[in-house]
Amino acid sequence: MPDVIKALEGRIKDWKNYKGIVMITPKSLSLDKIYFFRRYLQLSYDRKSIFIGRVSIPTDMLSFSEIKDLYMKLKGMECEFEKGFLWRKPQFKTRLVLLELKKRLPDLNMDETLINELNRDETLLRLVKSIQPETLTIQLSAAPEPIILKSFESPLLSIEDFYDAEISYCKNPGRIEWEITLTRILERGFSYKKIVNRILDTFEQISQKLRTISADKGSTLDQQA
Repeated sequence: MPDVIKALEGRIKDWKNYKGIVMITPKSLSLDKIYFFRRYLQLSYDRKSIFIGRVSIPTDMLSFSEIKDLYMKLKGMECEFEKGFLWRKPQFKTRLVLLELKKRLPDLNMDETLINELNRDETLLRLVKSIQPETLTIQLSAAPEPIILKSFESPLLSIEDFYDAEISYCKNPGRIEWEITLTRILERGFSYKKIVNRILDTFEQISQKLRTISADKGSTLDQQA
């Protein structure tokens, strides 16, 4: 049994291993699934732990045009965690890649609704700070699960291929799913279980906000019809 599963004992509904990727179904009502895997750092024997939480937004009652409109509304909310330094307070900010994507996709509008909600939650900020993540990003998925699992095994896309894929999915989204991705060098030890559980706590709190904000934005589609 993987150490991450042992650490989350009592909080997991089901899990399975796919080629070294641990796929976890938590008992959480707001978080659908977590993927966990480790990758070696370049020119190092150290391995980085990667946690990816997925939050599916129901779209069964929406038309394709409404799914596309909602996807674009939410896309502009993507953000990442910025570590505090000296006098700067740790906070969430707009993902840098969105600024470049905006140049290629004029219909994309930035929206700080999610960022403001996250940054006013002092409990969440303290929780994230205690984990000391290398990175923490919140973004919409641009591929279904089978493709995502395959991408974990494949080389990284070039910058141009990445933006082409993002633009293509924005124009033709198949579903709306949020991804919360946290990376950290996490070695086994007495604090391992505590940190892993704090990561799940973080994912649960963020996923609750994602569901609430997504539902609110979805409700405005009716007003625009």
